[in-house]
Amino acid sequence: MTKTRPLVMSLILLTAGVLTAAAVVVSARRSGPGTIEVRLPEAATPTPNDGRVKVYVAGAVQRPGVYNVRAGDRVADAVEAAGGPADEADILVVNLARRLRDEDHIIVPRQGQSPVVGVPGSSRTNINAAAAGALETLPGIGPARAQRIVESRQRDGPFADPSDLVKRKLVPQSVFDSLKDLIDVRS
Repeated sequence: MTKTRPLVMSLILLTAGVLTAAAVVVSARRSGPGTIEVRLPEAATPTPNDGRVKVYVAGAVQRPGVYNVRAGDRVADAVEAAGGPADEADILVVNLARRLRDEDHIIVPRQGQSPVVGVPGSSRTNINAAAAGALETLPGIGPARAQRIVESRQRDGPFADPSDLVKRKLVPQSVFDSLKDLIDVRS
């Protein structure tokens, strides 16, 4: 009987958390239009018993390849595992502070090469689906522009073409030119 007590308490706490999240969503919907984002904890990525994950480091590094790193290490740790940045690397466009997950693909661009952002395995960010935080990773898009893009998408409908960012006066042509190869509008 004492072994079931922690399980019962865990179930009670989990249920309370779910009910609280549901109450927040219902309350927000009653108070009028607006966007609420409820973030539940992500499921843990299975890792080997030693807590290590595999990441692929490519681009302008000394030794591109697949490396074993500790779960939760930073991109900087993966770049160092690959021998550090090459002389021609544009390391300033890489978020070296981002935490690593199993199967991450880190690409260090060369000077003058566009950085790769978006979904792992894809070099483009879907501007019709990306959250404001994901849009902020694009060159020239800060929090204010990202929020305007999300609001325009909600108010005026989905973007039919990436150039709609300029047509809707959400970004100037110069910013669009720097990110046009990094975005798309796929459904």
